[in-house]
Amino acid sequence: MRLKADAVYLDGFSPAVNPDMWSNTTLGAVAQHCHSGTWLATYTVAAQVRRRFTELGFSVEKCPGVPPKRDRLQVHVDNEFFKTD
Repeated sequence: MRLKADAVYLDGFSPAVNPDMWSNTTLGAVAQHCHSGTWLATYTVAAQVRRRFTELGFSVEKCPGVPPKRDRLQVHVDNEFFKTD
């Protein structure tokens, strides 16, 4: 099955609690199931997560969160190219 998601919600706790969730391997696998126009959302706003999304070719925006969270990430795929090293 070749799933290409329109939207993805990632709720894997922070990188400090669950580092494997935010690894290049995991996020690269998620990227392979995205297409131009896919949106991703997560509560974590850790710098390393923002950096990894950017390295994979996503556009990343830090947005106001839903209480009690102060911030959240809104991530968008602008193209079909992803680095999955």
